[in-house]
Amino acid sequence: MSRPDASRDVLDAGGAGPGDLDPFLPGTWVHRIWSTMRGNYGAAFDRLWQCPESGDEVAHVKSLRDTWQRELRNFRNFPEAITYGLENLPPHPPSLPEFRALCLRAPARAPKQQDLLPPPKADLGRLASELQRVAGAWKARKATACLEELEQRQRDGERLTAGQLAFVKAAREARPATVVQYGEFRPIDPDCLPPGMVRDFGR
Repeated sequence: MSRPDASRDVLDAGGAGPGDLDPFLPGTWVHRIWSTMRGNYGAAFDRLWQCPESGDEVAHVKSLRDTWQRELRNFRNFPEAITYGLENLPPHPPSLPEFRALCLRAPARAPKQQDLLPPPKADLGRLASELQRVAGAWKARKATACLEELEQRQRDGERLTAGQLAFVKAAREARPATVVQYGEFRPIDPDCLPPGMVRDFGR
């Protein structure tokens, strides 16, 4: 007859074992639950979860553990509910749905002191200063700075990723012959103007 083996529970309750189904309930927690139930119900607990005669005992225990891990996953961050369930067990060995319903009856966790305090006030002066610093650094950055940095890394022998190479190719194709800085005035060549606008240049 197969039954959950408490000897597998070699880690602390908060530990993670090789059978854990993160982010489900850790397998070590499930074995502790089973161990407590066996201590309360004895053979009656084993008969409830025994493996069929023609079944694989190891696979049976693993399947049971995986199911308990999945169905009790919402208590991973509220272990007090599991403690409540184990401290209020019924006279008969509970099924998994019955044990889950029992845990759901646990009292709500009391809020922590830090959760009751008001959030700290934002330092608006510091925030404005940081935003101004970032904006200034962004304006001072050349429009082609990212492209030039990647090109330099290529010249230094670094192997760029496929995404970086695609960006370099697209940026080279879109890069103007002359980069215009902010505030710079560049007149239009009169030869590029339509005939109706040439007279504005004294022609």
